[in-house]
Amino acid sequence: MPAESDDFSAAAARFASTLALADVPEPIVLKARGCLLYGLGIGVACIGTGFGATALRAMRDLDGDAAPGGATVLASGARLPASAAAFANAVMMHGRCQEDTCGSAHLGVAILPALLALIESGQAPGANLLPALVAGYEVAGRIEMQLGRRSTARGFRASPLYGTLAAAVAAARAMDLPVDRTAAALACACAFAGGTLQAIADGTDEWRYQMGGAVRRGLEAALLARAGAVGSTRPLEGELGFAMGHARTLPAPMDPGTWVLPTVAFKLYPVCNRNQTAALLAANIHRSIAADRIRAIRIRISPNVLAGMLERGPFQRLGQTLMSTYFSCATALAAGTITLEALTDFDNAAIRGLIDRMTIETDPSVPYPSASAEVETVDGRRLEFAERKTFEDYSFTRDQINALLERLAHETGRPVSAMRELDGYAYGSAIDSADPVLRAYATARGAR
Repeated sequence: MPAESDDFSAAAARFASTLALADVPEPIVLKARGCLLYGLGIGVACIGTGFGATALRAMRDLDGDAAPGGATVLASGARLPASAAAFANAVMMHGRCQEDTCGSAHLGVAILPALLALIESGQAPGANLLPALVAGYEVAGRIEMQLGRRSTARGFRASPLYGTLAAAVAAARAMDLPVDRTAAALACACAFAGGTLQAIADGTDEWRYQMGGAVRRGLEAALLARAGAVGSTRPLEGELGFAMGHARTLPAPMDPGTWVLPTVAFKLYPVCNRNQTAALLAANIHRSIAADRIRAIRIRISPNVLAGMLERGPFQRLGQTLMSTYFSCATALAAGTITLEALTDFDNAAIRGLIDRMTIETDPSVPYPSASAEVETVDGRRLEFAERKTFEDYSFTRDQINALLERLAHETGRPVSAMRELDGYAYGSAIDSADPVLRAYATARGAR
């Protein structure tokens, strides 16, 4: 870990460029492997969502097909230039809105496509994947931890904002860039990063492609640094830098004793991370009370809400329903779970009826990510339910990740064997290439 420094940018560059897996505590390495398995497995479940195909068409029109040194588009097997393949893969892995979450940012869908593209194209050794993954999560996650709420309140979406930094730092570590070049990569990423929340409020598709842009900008930042680009020495802390520009505050010194990876959360359902516990609560109520026996239900959640969460409908787009706490909870109340297909059933009468009987309140006494509910039944009973959760509750074990991925394999018609191949890769004794990932995705594609 770095020594404490008033200069976060310099400390972050030293940390990332010198990080060796042998210096990382075993629980952190284990969590990194879990993030690797989860992110790649969720990607398999995203193959048929269509957003990756849109990204593939756009990137092919922009960059053409791959010359030697390209990388694979995982959803199709097509080969594009490395940055274009990384763009398409990031969009695909984001297709279910079920990627991991670090604070408010989905860093995994920025880090993994960048690293796979560099490794497959021969620009980074496969053995660097895990230390590079740790570096990306830790640097960008520590920045998001301090700035994320403020930048989100100003209308910036955390995932492309901090994801650009994560991709750049991970790419720099993967390519073994020295401290000064890693600092330049972070500086370029700070200058390139961006992304607003308006699409979340409108339920439109721009946010689905933001992560492709974040990955591509992160790769550009790292490759420009490798090529000799000169970067600001205070890209985070400067008066006109990243922190003041996006959050109107400065980061505290980089804490040498804190690891971010244990806080990375995984998702049970393909809805907004802030809807996970409320949806789980509704699914548990389903197991106790039939939906048609509910006269009224009042759900209380933290005031930590995003635009779209308190919308009751009517809905016309998937981007609206996965953000709506009402639709998410009604779906879980009706079915006991949430599938991606159910989120597109906009006119479902049973779900509409449950929304009409539902009230969702924000309550400062409910800590995020907990939720509680009061149910009035048609026979006059009043029942109380609660899910008191912390982020650690969503930090799944290897067995929990595999159980979730097996469920998603069945939901999407993809072979469980592809998920098992990815498990062998993520937890194997030697990660030294991207070939096992390519084989697993080929297995997944070949099943349809």
